[in-house]
Amino acid sequence: MSLQGVPEFITFLASLPAATQVGRALVRGPLEPYRPTAFALWRRTGDDLVLIAVDGLNDDEVRRVCVLPISLETVLTAATRQAQVVVARAEDFQAENRAAFLDEQMWARMMERTRAAALVNVPVVSGGNVVGAFGFISDLPWPGDEHAHAVLDALRGALALWLVHPRGGVLAPMASGGPPDSIVLSGRQVAILMLVESGASNSVIGRQLGYSQSTVKQDIQRAMRTLRVSDRKSLVEVARSLDLL
Repeated sequence: MSLQGVPEFITFLASLPAATQVGRALVRGPLEPYRPTAFALWRRTGDDLVLIAVDGLNDDEVRRVCVLPISLETVLTAATRQAQVVVARAEDFQAENRAAFLDEQMWARMMERTRAAALVNVPVVSGGNVVGAFGFISDLPWPGDEHAHAVLDALRGALALWLVHPRGGVLAPMASGGPPDSIVLSGRQVAILMLVESGASNSVIGRQLGYSQSTVKQDIQRAMRTLRVSDRKSLVEVARSLDLL
């Protein structure tokens, strides 16, 4: 069985290239036969997937997927939690697993622009722990044969070594000491923060939006970690300054 492009890619990774170079090498190398029309590579940081390389997404889409809480209900994050490759047909993904980080109109535009036929979601595992993930949209139906799965397995193993290396993976797009350059809040977090801005308590927010107080509290705390603030007032101010509300 020939894994065309994989050996060259592994040799390339040994030089510890930057994440953007890795993304380009994947799209133009071992993944090229599967015709990826959009690609993204994330590194796991705590409970989030942080985007470190992207190809074929526009600025709005990148903004929505640059930080994905692993608890988010999407096919990609489900694959990450299960540490298993998940491939979905575009129509199944759209009908049954709507992406919480993209609104329906944006999702429809992206599916049309990328001519999506299949969405391939691949967790990267090292030592039994998920250290990252990559996903791509193909304009071809996924073959699902032994060769295709062998390619993904080989790429997962190589990327795992690169991501866990002290000089591999390049943490991005978050800069230390300040708010992220590009960040995303879920639709639920935005709705909660709008009510936080109005001065509503967690119990009032929960009643108005139909969530438990625990859910409201957890979403606020997650948003605080994402935006690197420690109080509700600063949370709203920073979210406003980044045009997230």
